[in-house]
Amino acid sequence: MKSSWEPRGHAVRRSRGPRFDRRAKASGMPPIRPKVPPLFVGCLVLIVVLVCCSGIVRSCRKWMDGRAQASAEGETSETAAPAPPPVVEPDTVYGTPDQFARAPLMTNVRVVIENLRTGEPAKGRGTEALADPGARVHVLLQCRRGGEGGNTYYSNAPQAYWANTLIPADMLQPWPEDEFGPLNIRWYKVEPTEVSLSNRRGGTFSMAELEYVESPVLEWANEWTVPGDVTPVAHEPSLPGYGTMRYKVSVALANTQGEITKSLESTGKDAMLTVGISPEVPRLSLRPDDTFLGWLFAWGNVPYIFASASDRGERNTERHQTELFIGADGPDLIYGAMRKMGKNVRYSNTYGLENVTRTIYDSIDPAGPGVYESDGRRVQWSAEGVLPGDIVLWGEHAAVLLRDGPGRSEGELDVDDMVIHTHEAPPSQTTLARAWRTRRISILRPSFGG
Repeated sequence: MKSSWEPRGHAVRRSRGPRFDRRAKASGMPPIRPKVPPLFVGCLVLIVVLVCCSGIVRSCRKWMDGRAQASAEGETSETAAPAPPPVVEPDTVYGTPDQFARAPLMTNVRVVIENLRTGEPAKGRGTEALADPGARVHVLLQCRRGGEGGNTYYSNAPQAYWANTLIPADMLQPWPEDEFGPLNIRWYKVEPTEVSLSNRRGGTFSMAELEYVESPVLEWANEWTVPGDVTPVAHEPSLPGYGTMRYKVSVALANTQGEITKSLESTGKDAMLTVGISPEVPRLSLRPDDTFLGWLFAWGNVPYIFASASDRGERNTERHQTELFIGADGPDLIYGAMRKMGKNVRYSNTYGLENVTRTIYDSIDPAGPGVYESDGRRVQWSAEGVLPGDIVLWGEHAAVLLRDGPGRSEGELDVDDMVIHTHEAPPSQTTLARAWRTRRISILRPSFGG
């Protein structure tokens, strides 16, 4: 179809585009090309580069910000421990102005522990008791008498010692709240801050520095008597229901405006010896029974201290960390329980155990399905085999057999049977397989009463 602008009768040759090259070749002239200023090209390239770089920088920065935010959120959600709830101080209690005016001069306060099994007078130092019936912990408040001179002691304990002196019955009585008004009482559990220490850090012997914390027990506020509870606040209990705890109390009188004007506190975490906390901080150690195994439980919650020792030489057992329930390692835990059973032994290492026991099995290995054998026979739980209370010796570590576990072979000694021991943590129950890194063991049997 012809275009409307083409004249009739004439053929129109369609252009095939520029023919500069053909004409240039025919005339011998160089090809003609459009000229672009170099400065313009350079600026254009620079602008493109800058735009691209700025985009890349913005993308990288956005990516890095996102990664940082995700990392912060991850740390907050995964590693950051939740903030502990604030300690809510119990409300202050106070009496009338007349009661406050009549209240005696408070001179000292102590914590005393009553052993419910023995019925002995409550005392303010170390107390070892059976978990059933347990113990009670009392406030013992010393006050100066008026014109009569001397002291009066207030407590709910039926009898009590002040230091080493038994308080006469006519000088010990409950606090007369109707006369003097209520007393503000705050209780604390005094606990070690660490559960594993070493006296041989760095390869040389040096007493580890122990630190303690006073954990408030809010539910005991304003109570003159509280249960002998040894459950830790700062750590998980190592042997629930048993073990060792120390206590502190503070007492105060308040005026009618609720202002504390007379206050005292008992000995607490700052009373320290070289070996650890002073015996002046009242201690309760609970055990299930009077057997060798039962006594081992009394060291529950007590820190593991490698190379536990006395600061006054090997022969001074009275200041030994295990004797004071301050800390113990594997063999010293066993020596401590032996001593409570009346065996005349000194604290030593694992190799010393062979001197105070007799060997039942020497260097036996678990065979087959993890069952121990001796001379080709499986070791039985029986009078002819092993018994609860037998000592398991690995050479460098020691534990005590508790019971036949629900493991691989009932009635036979296997790697799933239960022991009690202390290693890098307070005494606890575990299996033979988990107690130590090797399985080859010796079995020793202690005897008591000498």
